[in-house]
Amino acid sequence: MEGMKLIKISGDNQTTLTKRFFPEPVKVQVVDRNGVGIPNVPINWYLNESIYVTPENESSEVFKYLHAETFTDENGYAKAKWIAGENEGVVELQVIVKNIENLPIEGSGLVFKGTIKNLSHAYRVTKMSGDNQNGKILSPLENPFVVKVVDDQNEPIRNVEVKWTPSTADVILSSSDLYNSSQLIKSGSEYFGQTDRNGFMAVDMIIGSEPGLNTLTAEVFTSDGTPLE
Repeated sequence: MEGMKLIKISGDNQTTLTKRFFPEPVKVQVVDRNGVGIPNVPINWYLNESIYVTPENESSEVFKYLHAETFTDENGYAKAKWIAGENEGVVELQVIVKNIENLPIEGSGLVFKGTIKNLSHAYRVTKMSGDNQNGKILSPLENPFVVKVVDDQNEPIRNVEVKWTPSTADVILSSSDLYNSSQLIKSGSEYFGQTDRNGFMAVDMIIGSEPGLNTLTAEVFTSDGTPLE
């Protein structure tokens, strides 16, 4: 088909941590000379050796490629997710589309850029609210405990894992409705959750059976297992 064109829709210039997905998938569209989307067009995604791409509809745990091929949907759109490697810096994802004569169409070769940062170099965790509350044993506290993870520009970072450790074994934690916090996963006496799109993680707490001081520790770790300050 003559007059085909590849257009960048969204997902450019994102930032993520090493070994983690970029926040949003990258998205392109193939249109005809009238701007109408064309379905079933092969889209080829190419990355360098430090990052991987996976088709949007595939399992991120299984499919990781330096090159992946997807096809446009009924409206001419195609998406892919990409995950950072171990090295910091700016990385590129190139998109190639060819016509039936195996020639690049207009716009083929467009590039998405992403920035990879190491958690220990660029991020910090901050206590926001919930400290120094009083309550009754075996009863919930009135307010959730809230932390926030931000980057070196004080911008919030989503999908960062936070480990919560209560001081006594019979304390019960649950995800707070505040800030759309992720579901907590319990492992032994510890709980794990992820920050929301605004960098917040919040948990509700039911005090244990022992009177006195109850403490709750929130930790974020770097890729090498070092606690973040």
